[in-house]
Amino acid sequence: MDPVVHPYRIIRRIADGSSGTVYEAVHPGLQRSVALKVLHRHVSSQAETVARFENEARVLARIEHPHVVRVHDVNVQTEHPFIAMELVPGESLDLKLARDGRFSFDDTAELADQILSVLEVAHAQNIVHRDLKPANLMLDGAHDRPFVRVVDFGIALLQSQTDATRLTAAGQQLGTAAYMSPEQVSGEALDARSDLYSLACVLFELLTARPPFVATQPVHVLSAHLFREPPTFSELGVSNVPRAFESVLRRALSKPRDARFSSAREFRSALAASRAGGDAREVDFEAAHEFVAAEVDAPAVKLALDGAAPALTAQLREALTAIGAREAANEKEGVVLVAGADAEATLKRCQQLVSEDAARLVLMCGSDDDVSLMARAIGHGVFDFIALPLDAPEAGRRVVRALRFAQERRRTS
Repeated sequence: MDPVVHPYRIIRRIADGSSGTVYEAVHPGLQRSVALKVLHRHVSSQAETVARFENEARVLARIEHPHVVRVHDVNVQTEHPFIAMELVPGESLDLKLARDGRFSFDDTAELADQILSVLEVAHAQNIVHRDLKPANLMLDGAHDRPFVRVVDFGIALLQSQTDATRLTAAGQQLGTAAYMSPEQVSGEALDARSDLYSLACVLFELLTARPPFVATQPVHVLSAHLFREPPTFSELGVSNVPRAFESVLRRALSKPRDARFSSAREFRSALAASRAGGDAREVDFEAAHEFVAAEVDAPAVKLALDGAAPALTAQLREALTAIGAREAANEKEGVVLVAGADAEATLKRCQQLVSEDAARLVLMCGSDDDVSLMARAIGHGVFDFIALPLDAPEAGRRVVRALRFAQERRRTS
């Protein structure tokens, strides 16, 4: 039975969520149709849930933007806490994807520009969305061309909040597995670059009809965000996306946040340049050795293999040979790739290398089943995690990415 929410008259149910239901409703006095988001009774007594709900209204009210739904009313001091928002005629991107399949390149690029314009405004006010996904992006049917509206800021973070007023504890994960940034998976503090990663996951799905990482178990999706590279568009049979545009997306999907774009504006400009045929710093991910040969003169990688199995040692050396890298004499040269017989000892060695030189790029080898180890490694400053059993081409791509990052940092320092 639908709740009685004074003074609104409920017309129909639009959508159900874990904590609330959205209805189409009418304010009788104003004769205004609204989207009425009402908390479920079983969670309306939970202080943290109510605080998060009120936080959503506060965040939405702060962002005045044509691509964000407007808030008309809010009341959490009632039997059925509610937010009355602008009613958007249309459907969410996930429903359109399920019905029609992947989006055209032109429509995806246009939606990307619109969403990034919202993030520019939100991030300027220290607001991080934290849950960008197709279900939280509405296509407004009142427009002839694709016109997106960003909704559901329910777990958005106001970065100005003090520790005492934050709505989540340190180490707590909030978000949706398929679109979570590596730092979100690890339970680290988040900034604007987390939203850029999540948006890149969304754009990847719009263009391919699947998220970057797919698995039967959510934990395997989370681990993929930490240490696996998404497939290329060509591997998925998608041929209508300019290579420069794909290269921009892959940069936004970088595991270390420092390797991504620094802001929504920078990401937006790079996408625009890639559409116009400008410099998008394109990388041939399927021929990493060509990049090394062209841009890095005999790159150096130090192998720190404390007790690693001889077979793994041989595989790693073969991977370096395949990309044209040489083995460095010490840890001060190039990047350091660490492997060993004991996972905890390997992690401790990585921590030591990072603590000795914060600018050093350390890559760690470890089991692809140990999500906790991956998260701790990234949390301790490890640049990237190479899964075992070793996939030599994938390991080579990761080493190349580290070398490129180091080279770019030298250029700009």
